[in-house]
Amino acid sequence: MDILYFYKNPIKIWLVEKEVNIFKRIFWKFFSDGKYIGEIKNSLPHGNGELYYVHGGKYDGDWIDGERNGEGSYTYADGRKSFGKYHKGKKNGEMTITCPNGDAYKGNFKNGNPFGKFNFTNSLGIKSEVDFKRFKNPLLRL
Repeated sequence: MDILYFYKNPIKIWLVEKEVNIFKRIFWKFFSDGKYIGEIKNSLPHGNGELYYVHGGKYDGDWIDGERNGEGSYTYADGRKSFGKYHKGKKNGEMTITCPNGDAYKGNFKNGNPFGKFNFTNSLGIKSEVDFKRFKNPLLRL
């Protein structure tokens, strides 16, 4: 069983019996403004769950120790959707991003950033390639 001690002085926070990242636990307990529905372990999201952010976004997918990890989808408040793999809380691996107007991007992310060539299909079905090494990142808002 985890034992978590809180003192008035935040420097004196002790966690005994299990090696759990105390900063993650404090974040989820006091600073997470969203609503999480799903599996938990050691007071952190772990397994499958959904996090509804106060700004209107929603993540639905796999969690490990309070971080997005595995397959998941993120829906932005403006209607964009991304689906793919996450590692340690960041997009990592192949992702598909769709926009409300029908545009779609498919490519790879590395440590949360677009990496290499993305296949772009606009709402009319016209396909092209976007190389993120050569151009400014049009997905910067993602």
